[in-house]
Amino acid sequence: CNNIKRVNFLISKYIFRSMTISNNFLEKKLYIITISEKEIFDLTLVALEVLQKTECVLISKKFDKKLIKNLEKINTKLIFEEDLIQNREISQSILKIFEKHKSISHLKKSTEAFCNHSMFEYSELKEKVNIIIVPTVLEVISSLNKLKLPLTDRRKNSSVNFIENDTIKKLSLVLKDAYYEKVIIKLKNQTQVEKIYKKLSTKNKNYNVIYICSNKRLNQNNKNFKEKTNSLFKNKETIYLILEKIEKIQTKYN
Repeated sequence: CNNIKRVNFLISKYIFRSMTISNNFLEKKLYIITISEKEIFDLTLVALEVLQKTECVLISKKFDKKLIKNLEKINTKLIFEEDLIQNREISQSILKIFEKHKSISHLKKSTEAFCNHSMFEYSELKEKVNIIIVPTVLEVISSLNKLKLPLTDRRKNSSVNFIENDTIKKLSLVLKDAYYEKVIIKLKNQTQVEKIYKKLSTKNKNYNVIYICSNKRLNQNNKNFKEKTNSLFKNKETIYLILEKIEKIQTKYN
């Protein structure tokens, strides 16, 4: 009987120790923060608070130098992906950082998180650390605000659909049925732009068409439009296409 009690005690002690180790490890927090490549003022207050309190910030050198300089005023401990990864998966690099730190903020370009694909790279970390997605502003929404183009229409119960690159074939259905009230598409390359441009110029009767890049509207009626977009892609700029349904808003005044 005493032997059984001792075995139970040892098992309980082992389980307790295992839980303690596990809980200590899960106390480590990874904050995912998406931000415009150039505009630090797109950070929400929540994101700003997280950056201030985390022990270090993981960021790519591809971000704008001015943004990185401003970021150093918020958190002095910056770790650059390029110095750390070296043929290693990003998740493994993050675990390496966790050997010395309990909290990390990982800054991602908001264009990468446009359709949430970038979150898959953290999948193997889920059981090892607490992953927290911090609410921020997508680059395209910030651009729309600066161009004074409302995301939704307050005069009706309007909606917005974000379409990813690999579902661009749905564009034909969008144009045909006019089911969506507003569609925002992150364009992938020049070939895609030219195919869409051709399709919109021949089959579109339901939507207003707007192209934007770096807080500027692009004039698709300009004869140099294709040359302009090609140049932007070569400079690694991001181009968005906004389709807004053409419809008359009924109010009590009309």
